[in-house]
Amino acid sequence: MKLAAILLSVIALSAEAPSPELLQVKRIYLLSMGSGLDQFLASRITRDRRFEVVTDPQLADALLTDRVGEPFERRFDELYPPPPKEEAAEDTDKDDAKDKSPGLIEQKLIRSSSFGKGRGNVFLVDRKTRKVIWAYYKRPKDTTPDNLDRLADKIADRLRKESVSAPAKQ
Repeated sequence: MKLAAILLSVIALSAEAPSPELLQVKRIYLLSMGSGLDQFLASRITRDRRFEVVTDPQLADALLTDRVGEPFERRFDELYPPPPKEEAAEDTDKDDAKDKSPGLIEQKLIRSSSFGKGRGNVFLVDRKTRKVIWAYYKRPKDTTPDNLDRLADKIADRLRKESVSAPAKQ
């Protein structure tokens, strides 16, 4: 019986362990969110003092957003442009283009995502790897300031609890 209690305790503690990527985040840049939720989150996250909210995306370790997918990727590329391609790579691309049949038209693959359509999702995306390192879902009852403030409080509280190195006590 004691062994079962110990095993359950170990499982519970390991389930609450934060991800290593989340532990590395110190500064967060908030992207604009629906109904101005980003403003409420900036206030709550700043008040918790676990993270620093920055207004310059170049200083951020991670981005907080309410959507992922193609619109997020475009915005990410605007904030953090990929390095320019070298001329040698461009010359290779030109040679490849000559080899293609004139009747073939290259089409860009368009990825769609249903994540951005569901309200209530919040994602923390690592700036360097573009990986979602934390996510939370809580649908707001409505978009009144009081409800958005309560939602921001829940999101910030969960983010803080899940980002500390020691599991939170119940």
